[in-house]
Amino acid sequence: STELMNPDFVAIAKGYYLSARKVTKREELAEAVSEMMACKEAYFLEVCVEKEDNVFPMVPAGASVSEIRLS
Repeated sequence: STELMNPDFVAIAKGYYLSARKVTKREELAEAVSEMMACKEAYFLEVCVEKEDNVFPMVPAGASVSEIRLS
C-alpha cells in the first residue's frame, strides 16, 4: 500500500486564526475535548488513531450512505 503523508492540519487551522490542537495519545483526549468544548469560537481538533483501527460508523469504499457500517 502507499504511505500517504498528511499536511500539518493544526498549522493550517492556525493560519486561518482558529484554535487548534493535535492529539496522539488516548490519555490526552479528554483534556483536549474539554478545551475544545470550552472554546467560544471555531476549534479544530485533530485526533490520530492507529492505522489499523476501524473507525465506526463508516461507509465502505464504493458503497452508498445507506450501506453504512456500524460495527
